[in-house]
Amino acid sequence: MGNIAGVKRDFKALEKRRLKGLKLRREGMPRSEVARRLGVSRHAVRQWEKQVEEGGEEAVLWNGRSGRLPRLMESQVEELIRMLIEGPMRHGFDTPIWTCRRVGKLIEKKFWIHYHPDHVWKILRRIGFSVQKPIRRAKERDEKSISNWKKHRWLKVKKKTQKRTKKDSFYR
Repeated sequence: MGNIAGVKRDFKALEKRRLKGLKLRREGMPRSEVARRLGVSRHAVRQWEKQVEEGGEEAVLWNGRSGRLPRLMESQVEELIRMLIEGPMRHGFDTPIWTCRRVGKLIEKKFWIHYHPDHVWKILRRIGFSVQKPIRRAKERDEKSISNWKKHRWLKVKKKTQKRTKKDSFYR
């Protein structure tokens, strides 16, 4: 009864299955029959029994999510939300736009915790923020210098295709 990739597991249901298997074993049902009924291996049933022998029935109970604890504490997350609502200019940035890189710098400056910008968006999404595309172009945009760059500099930098001959091609 494996997990299909991308499907979240119901840990409470798994706990319930383990407890049911242990109850069936206590009632005298053979390990192979318990495994067949619950859709698990005999080895899994034996592991549950071993866990109960070593640590009591609590050993097979689900005790919450496993994994690394978050580096930002709840109080820090609440403070981060407050700072994000205040806006980037209030925290020393030149423009009123939050980027993942800026939020990462703010977290590092205020809480001494470094996050890669790619991870910052996960934190932002978890606390209810979403990516927004600017409605119009930036005020700082200088159209004249952009067109000048395109006319002069881009033509020099742009790669030009060369005419190819049979000698340039590779054949098998």
